Amino acid sequence: MKKKILLFTFVSLLFLTACNNQNTDIEKKSDTAENVSVNFLSDYENCRNKNYVNLDFSNCSARLPELNTCSSLNVTVANSSGVPHNENLENFKKYCEFFFGEYNSSNALFSSFSKNIVYNQNEDDGKHAWYPKIDNYLEQIQNGNIDILSFLYRDTDNNKYLWWLRSDDFPHWMNKGEAYSLIKTDDTKVSSWIPSDMNNKVASYFNDGTHNDETYRILDGNVSIGEAVTYFEKDYLSSLPCDFDSNYSIYVSTIDVYNIHDDIYCYVFKFSTAWNNIPFDRRDEAYTNQAQDASLQHMVSGEALMIKKNDIDAFVDLSFPNISEIEKPIENICTLENAVNIMSNTLTKGVKFELQTIEFVYMGNYSDDYKTAHLEPSWKFVTHNPNDDLYYCVYVNAASEECSYISYKPF
Repeated sequence: MKKKILLFTFVSLLFLTACNNQNTDIEKKSDTAENVSVNFLSDYENCRNKNYVNLDFSNCSARLPELNTCSSLNVTVANSSGVPHNENLENFKKYCEFFFGEYNSSNALFSSFSKNIVYNQNEDDGKHAWYPKIDNYLEQIQNGNIDILSFLYRDTDNNKYLWWLRSDDFPHWMNKGEAYSLIKTDDTKVSSWIPSDMNNKVASYFNDGTHNDETYRILDGNVSIGEAVTYFEKDYLSSLPCDFDSNYSIYVSTIDVYNIHDDIYCYVFKFSTAWNNIPFDRRDEAYTNQAQDASLQHMVSGEALMIKKNDIDAFVDLSFPNISEIEKPIENICTLENAVNIMSNTLTKGVKFELQTIEFVYMGNYSDDYKTAHLEPSWKFVTHNPNDDLYYCVYVNAASEECSYISYKPF
């Protein structure tokens, strides 16, 4: 995965000037989640038409999912799925057969902390994995005598890869190899490759619906952005051989287009999973490798690649947080217009912040031991400060109306 270097800070927004007392001038404005959703576009236009001294909406894109209710969530980070090893192994075979059309045991591997496992790192030459083969420890795995951390399927001849952490209910990393076969080099490995590692990105679109008619030729014909996103967001989960809670869904934030070979293109979706239509905050590419070094912020960083119609060729971080508690629905939440006013009155007046995107997400922090997380619905504003060339990801809590931010500068 690409290394990113950045400056990263996370503090409460008592920031940027001695203007932390200005929120007292803001008249509180909230409504039901459903009404906030219904009035979103008109609120957005009102914000764009206001003459904010420190906010520039000229290049902003915005999206709000359909909301019915809003609740804060408590998430537990599971150490194990609780499913017996033999059943997990059968599920692993099922997933391999579903994605790759076969299960070849010679490509089936596992990882473990058990002391009686023999690893041979000298075999890791890019063609042979140094993880032990499942067949060599099959009886011990089936009997539960080996503590499994993950199952892996690595077919380097056909560029296929699957990685399933036992703590998750579903494999979080998959590659069928169609796109990878067209762009691989001697310096790449299918087991460490992710879609955004590609070069030749020709376009990037925020998923606000305004680019749905843009069409590109992928491997088996022309497909519009709208058709591609609709399949991934609406149909993909139901096609998988796993029963998902119906409250979960996929939320695409950005669509990147790559010229992958001659006149063939592919779509790469930057996505997160969502609960009741509200996406879990995603970790943007710019601070991917540093976010949790500087804070305990709960984020995901999903990517999925489409190179054929109605099919996903590769994905990473298709994950579903283990929700341990759904708190009482929040009666009224902060409207978009009020959230923008709060942000404007908190930020310094000496800078014209350029708004990039507006979203509504589940944002929160892990506990100090990373075993739990508390997530709250929040407005998320990505802005650019032209004075210091930093990006500021500003959050306004939809219930408490508190502000916080992340600043970053990719090099």
